Amino acid sequence: MPNLPFELEREIFELAFRAGRRNANLKLAFCMVARRVQVWIDLIFYAMVTIRDDHRAGQFLCLVDSKLKPPAFFSAVKVLCLPSYVSAQNACRILAACPAVERLALWIDCDSDTHQEFSSLIGGLPLRRLSLELNHISRVPATPGTWLSNLTHLYIIVWAHSTLLELLPTIRRLPHLTHIALDFGFASPSAEHTAVVCSSCPSLRVLVVRVNDIRQQIEKDANDYRVVAQNWHEPIADWEAPCFGLPDVWSRAEAAIEERLKKASVGSV
Repeated sequence: MPNLPFELEREIFELAFRAGRRNANLKLAFCMVARRVQVWIDLIFYAMVTIRDDHRAGQFLCLVDSKLKPPAFFSAVKVLCLPSYVSAQNACRILAACPAVERLALWIDCDSDTHQEFSSLIGGLPLRRLSLELNHISRVPATPGTWLSNLTHLYIIVWAHSTLLELLPTIRRLPHLTHIALDFGFASPSAEHTAVVCSSCPSLRVLVVRVNDIRQQIEKDANDYRVVAQNWHEPIADWEAPCFGLPDVWSRAEAAIEERLKKASVGSV
């Protein structure tokens, strides 16, 4: 049986693995085929990394420190989620090891010792999507740099309404920002919150307001077709969803706006 062309062989393995990338046994089986196959599969497997707790953070850092992977390997990580169960110190080390992250969810409790390091690390990433708590956003350097130039989607967890104004100077410096989500949890946002964000973002196409108990009054008070109210979803599952071709906060909002515009178009005929 003749050997397959290199490019075709790689494509076959990559397609097969993408279909079941959550299956650890499948990954192990493919990696045992040949060294070159392991390299291909690893690049897909590590494209999205979710560190769910500090124990897993330690395992990931052990892999980094082991030198089993070449130093540039962790540039393969493009989507990274670091929830609050990961310590600030470990999160900083993981961010430093992954310099090419394009989508970052950082829900870490920072202390005074790590704020500056986090800010510096985030500021140097080629970010297109960013999710973090409101009190962290104002600390990320707003001088011209990589993340300012590329960011299109910004998801903010809002703990206190009084600090929402801290967001405005930052979003005004993001020329390509088109999607914003404000996660209020159990709090009750006002029309003023949505209005001030809409007016501060010149390229805005979608503003999602997430609350624990969805109310149509949010959209009615906003009186802006770009504002979509959503119920709260499990954050990690929602963050990972687009990597598996599933709907997430953004795709749901875009679908709602598209449906809204269709109805408005029909009604105007």
